[in-house]
Amino acid sequence: MKLNVPLLVGAAVVAAGLAALVLWQPEPKPEETAAASLDRVRAELREKGGVEGRDFILDPPVFLKRGDDEMIVRIDIRFPNREPGREFHRLLRGDKGWEVDRNIWRSFIDFAKAEEKAARDRCAKRLQERYQDAVNIPGENVRVGTRMMEIPVTGTPEVRLAGYIDIAYVDRGAEGMYVEEFTFEKGAWKMEGTTGRLFDKGPRPSAQTR
Repeated sequence: MKLNVPLLVGAAVVAAGLAALVLWQPEPKPEETAAASLDRVRAELREKGGVEGRDFILDPPVFLKRGDDEMIVRIDIRFPNREPGREFHRLLRGDKGWEVDRNIWRSFIDFAKAEEKAARDRCAKRLQERYQDAVNIPGENVRVGTRMMEIPVTGTPEVRLAGYIDIAYVDRGAEGMYVEEFTFEKGAWKMEGTTGRLFDKGPRPSAQTR
């Protein structure tokens, strides 16, 4: 029995090609990968009476971090009559694909509220070390704020999310600011360093100054 070698080789090439087509999958679009985040934002805006395309527009998601089991996604929201909005989500891989684990900005607000007393105590300790004296600043002279920023990670395409607790105060006639920085890492907020930084603003202007 003679074997048709060219025919066998040709069949093998066709089979390999079909296998490659089966194994190859096109890269999913960002909207498909982060569908859970987009759906979450849409649902929240619709609950407030918003209509997509008329009252808000969602831009394509931006991936700040992409791993096998965790992703950090930014959703930019455009409104026709007010400043744009922005949400940050942590996504984890679940049984049905990527699922929203938490809204990162809201998680920082909750964290900052729980951490505020400890941050005030650390601020007082820093001021005590500076003046080498006890510090007692009245509550009406203290304001606490929170903010969050994207910090590029050197040498990588990733972005670090940093949350800040800002304590503005007026002490001994001078304005100052105490700032603590935290990094969102593996679902938790971790403080950068062991204490915050002090910034001086100088003497507080008098009430007559215009």
